[in-house]
Amino acid sequence: MKFVKENMTLVVVGVIILLAIVSVFYPTGSLKADLQERMKQRLGVKSSIQSLANTEIKIPGADKDYKGVPSPEMIEAKKKSIEHMKAQSEKVVEVGAKQNRVGRVTDDGTPLFMGQPQPGYLPKNSSGAPMAFKDVYATLLPSWNVALTGTDKMPGIPPSEMETRTGFENMKKEEEARRPASMQAPTGVDDQRRYEEYKRNQVLTRASTLHMYVDAGAFQQRGWLQADSPPNEQNIFESMVDSWLEGDVIKAIAITNDEAFKKANGQKNAGTAAIKRLMRISVGQDSLGTRLGSFDNQTTALQGQNVIGQGGTTPPTNLFYIQAGSTTDAAQAAASGAQPNTIDLEKRLMTGRASGSEYDVILMQICLDIDPSWLNRFIDELYRQNMGYTVLNIKLKTVDPLSRSSNGWVYGDTQVVEVEILLESLMFREWMRPLMPEKIRASLGLPLEEPAKAAQ
Repeated sequence: MKFVKENMTLVVVGVIILLAIVSVFYPTGSLKADLQERMKQRLGVKSSIQSLANTEIKIPGADKDYKGVPSPEMIEAKKKSIEHMKAQSEKVVEVGAKQNRVGRVTDDGTPLFMGQPQPGYLPKNSSGAPMAFKDVYATLLPSWNVALTGTDKMPGIPPSEMETRTGFENMKKEEEARRPASMQAPTGVDDQRRYEEYKRNQVLTRASTLHMYVDAGAFQQRGWLQADSPPNEQNIFESMVDSWLEGDVIKAIAITNDEAFKKANGQKNAGTAAIKRLMRISVGQDSLGTRLGSFDNQTTALQGQNVIGQGGTTPPTNLFYIQAGSTTDAAQAAASGAQPNTIDLEKRLMTGRASGSEYDVILMQICLDIDPSWLNRFIDELYRQNMGYTVLNIKLKTVDPLSRSSNGWVYGDTQVVEVEILLESLMFREWMRPLMPEKIRASLGLPLEEPAKAAQ
């Protein structure tokens, strides 16, 4: 005890040191909690390291799988994989562009019109004969009409009231000239009854003769056809593009109807056709306007126009879909067309695609009366014409058979719907750009051709 009293200071210090040592190995309170948290963190780091060391890394195109932290060998394999995917992407574009050209240009890039090469017109007219192209263009729409209706002897629509009345009066005059003087002329009541019977026969004759109905304004045409002046390069370019897209629709309709005719034992008429009536095809920006229900009677169809003006818009061509507002000036619209193609699903088109540096987007609208059981078959056949088509929207309206038949449209005993189909067609610039005239290129923000160097 005496020792303790004499050395109290040392004893106190020793006790403090001992408590400190004990606290290190047996922490209490906040020190213990802090230590536990640090231990958990270190354990987590260890687990992460172990996980990384055992994680499998699969690199597309590599000849084996890897584990652990990326090594120089793995980084090199990843680099080769990226190059491999880039090469595949370029190959897809190459194959797509090749398929996209089919039926539109020859192997050497000469544009086709009605299946025939048309050299010397695009991108600059060097043929010196634009009126010759105009003459060929004038035969396009009538040839399509014959391909669908099966005849050039009558219009592709039911006989109008004026046509029927004129025919009936001519028939009466011929009968009057042959009638003996002793025979009494028909009374007014009999005359009206005979007219109704004559009208009915004319409607049925037309329906049984035509393979399908084709409205007067069904095919889109360019306004320059009616002008006295020859077409310029822009006119020719737009007309050729129109013909490629509209021609694909004509082929798809004809093939679909041929299948329906075979199922009807070879009977070819509006009643046995899958597609009963073509009301309208439009190509370009005009395709965005809905027309569903606009063809409910014959008068509307006859008055419908499908003629595209010769310019004056901004940009100057209506062909390409560029995601720009209606108030956007030409420079902004052109700039957007020159940028790489991107997908913007917030835009009003389903795919979000618009014209860009790799491909251009051209819209097309088709309005038909069709047996609904044949609708998917028609769309499938349209896809077969070219790989660039995508259906963006389909609107349907049930056709009232009494409404159509009262105006002369005889569709047989099947259900019919009026359908409005909006499509987009991709045109790869790899083959389209060399055909584009200067004004078209300027509207898309593309550099113009370099001027030819003077001979040394």
